[in-house]
Amino acid sequence: MKIRILKTRVALEGACQHAPYGSRKMGNTLNMYKASNTKGFTLVELLVVIAIIGILIALLLPAVQAAREAARRMHCTNNEKQIGIAILNYHDAYLAFPPGTLHGGTGWSWSARILPFLECSDIHKRIDFSVDYNRVNTINNQAMKTFVQTYICPSAPEPYLIACCGGIPGDEDTAETNYSAVATHRDGNEAFYARDPNGTGIMHLMASGEKIKISDVTDGTSTTFLVAECDLDQNDPYNPGSSQHWGKIWASENRVTTAYGINSDLGHVYAPVKSRHPGGAQFLFADGHVSFINEEIDQAILQALTTRNWGEVIDDTEY
Repeated sequence: MKIRILKTRVALEGACQHAPYGSRKMGNTLNMYKASNTKGFTLVELLVVIAIIGILIALLLPAVQAAREAARRMHCTNNEKQIGIAILNYHDAYLAFPPGTLHGGTGWSWSARILPFLECSDIHKRIDFSVDYNRVNTINNQAMKTFVQTYICPSAPEPYLIACCGGIPGDEDTAETNYSAVATHRDGNEAFYARDPNGTGIMHLMASGEKIKISDVTDGTSTTFLVAECDLDQNDPYNPGSSQHWGKIWASENRVTTAYGINSDLGHVYAPVKSRHPGGAQFLFADGHVSFINEEIDQAILQALTTRNWGEVIDDTEY
């Protein structure tokens, strides 16, 4: 009986002694199995990940662009508000709005005359207003080439030096602006470059000695345009294939008409209202506030907002 128990014990101990070796062997085998079954991305999985990233970018990009445009439009609004403050300060100083341009004068525009009120006295002091802007004059010609940042819309392309003046040699005569006086509602048959001597707006082509005061804006300053955006395309049909740049200039002829609505495709001789903001344009009103006007606005309402004393009654819900 003792012999059998001893043999059984020896057999069990032998089994226990071999167990560690067997477990190591099984562990190594499992590790080798796991290693052999480890794999990376397949081509299909990689393409799926790239497609998902592309879709996310496509979804986010319009939102980013919209946010950037909203910021640019706010900047544009601030520019026009600064211009409005400058014009109203000019009115306080001279008891009248600046003329769009004086008919028979030296051609300098309202946007040249308000420069001191935009903290641009250094440019204003360099201009000899007694000399026609369209003449060779070293000091005047250099001043005209200065870009005024408040006159540049951030949504517009990089501003150019504009070819404007037959009396000045070369094609780069004067700095561009993106903001122009709303001078009239009449079309080019009566007023190319918005040269309407009987302008229905506030700052139009005026006769010498003519003045328009706030009290003359009987339709109401809160419903009468003062300034609008104007940024013209460079492929202007008026002069196809030209290397010259076209556009509005702050030195002179800085007027537009609302005859063609908002954002038409007409060239610069028609002086249309044209903005780089999608869907409409920013307008400065005579009371100093700025509103974005939809390009689908009814033409009759646009005309009523242009005229200063025609007696139209406009509800602000109409625009």
